Amino acid sequence: LPQFYSADALKEYFSAPIDVSNYKSVRNRLVIMIIYSTGMRRQEIATLKLSNFDSGRKVFKIIGKGEKEREISN
Repeated sequence: LPQFYSADALKEYFSAPIDVSNYKSVRNRLVIMIIYSTGMRRQEIATLKLSNFDSGRKVFKIIGKGEKEREISN
């Protein structure tokens, strides 16, 4: 069965300081933040490209299950 993080655990995680000189810790924090705030699926975040983000509209264009395109904003 899936395990879920509590709201307090996530709040603590996001409020903790991050070492910006460490690429992996910055990347991991960003991935978790995107998943948490948008509800993207694991496969969607794994195939995410910079071109999937429309910065003008602040929307991700994602190809999801069944090859259907959807737009996600936070």
